[in-house]
Amino acid sequence: MNKEEMLDHFAMHAMQAQIQKMGITNPFELAETAYRMAAHMMERRNRIYAEWAEEQKTQQRYKNADLHELNLPVRYYRCLVSEGIMMKQDLCNWTEREIRKIPNLGVKGLQFVKEAMNLNGIKFKGQE
Repeated sequence: MNKEEMLDHFAMHAMQAQIQKMGITNPFELAETAYRMAAHMMERRNRIYAEWAEEQKTQQRYKNADLHELNLPVRYYRCLVSEGIMMKQDLCNWTEREIRKIPNLGVKGLQFVKEAMNLNGIKFKGQE
């Protein structure tokens, strides 16, 4: 079903609902309102599909996460994941200053992260 057919389909259902609720008062106004409602439904549908796609992308990242390979304590691992850092590559996209700002990570957590990164040969953004 292409976009126009879907819009017509939604508008037809919106018109049927309006007719059942209020009866036919002004057919032109009825059609205008129905198409406005249909356009809004299409917009919401597209937004929901985009949210679903983003959720699937996040789930895929969780599935493929390799951050656990750093063997960090659970507390610090969760701090990183809460900021969307699930891959070692994600960690490389952060500076040490940005990592310090992560809530509940603290100085000790930063030390654990730095040691784990050194053992795995990865560095923060901007480090040589």
